[in-house]
Amino acid sequence: MKKIFLLTCITVIIFSACKKKDYEAAPNGNSLVMAYPATKFFNLASSGLNYFDAALLNLDLSKTTDTISVSANIGNPSGSDMSVTIGLDQNAFNTYLANKNNKQYALMPSAYYKIPATNATIKAGQTTVLFKIAVYPSLFDISQTGYLLPVSIMGNTGYEVNNNMKTAYFHVEKDPTPPFSRAGWTITDFDSQESSGEGPNNGRAVFVLDNNNATFWHSQWQNAQPVLPHSVTIDMSATQVMHGVWFIPRSGASAKKINIAVSTDNSIWKDQGTYSFDKSSARQKLNFSSTVNARYFKFNVLEMYDTNQFAQIAEIGAY
Repeated sequence: MKKIFLLTCITVIIFSACKKKDYEAAPNGNSLVMAYPATKFFNLASSGLNYFDAALLNLDLSKTTDTISVSANIGNPSGSDMSVTIGLDQNAFNTYLANKNNKQYALMPSAYYKIPATNATIKAGQTTVLFKIAVYPSLFDISQTGYLLPVSIMGNTGYEVNNNMKTAYFHVEKDPTPPFSRAGWTITDFDSQESSGEGPNNGRAVFVLDNNNATFWHSQWQNAQPVLPHSVTIDMSATQVMHGVWFIPRSGASAKKINIAVSTDNSIWKDQGTYSFDKSSARQKLNFSSTVNARYFKFNVLEMYDTNQFAQIAEIGAY
């Protein structure tokens, strides 16, 4: 009997040690932690500076809205309802930035994201609750800086918060190929424009370079309506190493297929490919397969959604 009792004790001790080791994936076995990506399983929860790289957001900047899901997790089911609050953690941002060994970011502007519900409840008998964060990729300007958004568990009822795993450090990197300045750029050619029908300060090809998304180039519709394709040629005033072209359709319009050609002398042209797009009025990027030296580029609108006649483009640029 003594041998059996001793063996049982050893078994219990070994099992307990293994169980504790499992929980070390998220320290303090029954503490409250944040998880990104959201998970139902406490031992898979990841957040904090040790998981900084996992919170990199690779956003499609042509999309108007995207959603991030995070969860608040505890190791064992709660005996009663537990309220959890999350939000922007300014202190976490300041602490991160104070360490000059860390990569530096600007605080993500509030216009770029929204937490629709900052408070939720882990129900009695449950171990997790889900939060959603809306982000607005098409609003992001990453030409000059990247952005950091530390979202933390800011309060709760009933549990100790694990300070090492209470924050998700969402971040977006600076664009490695920011857009060129368009100062001094000119229109050298176009095949069609609406010279008067859109008013005295609209409709003509020159309005793709005016830094105003409310104005636009519209192919002719008054007196004649030539069908697609339509093109505009731009002189960047100096030879650039081009990675691609960007454009913004007129609000309410969507480009379906665009072709780009480039030139160093406005005479000999090199085709850079044809690009297709989902239906969207957001800013779009056309990434070349390889860099190319060029001073001029020809923007050819091959197809638009909802029309086989008119080109409608608000802004055009390159990077």
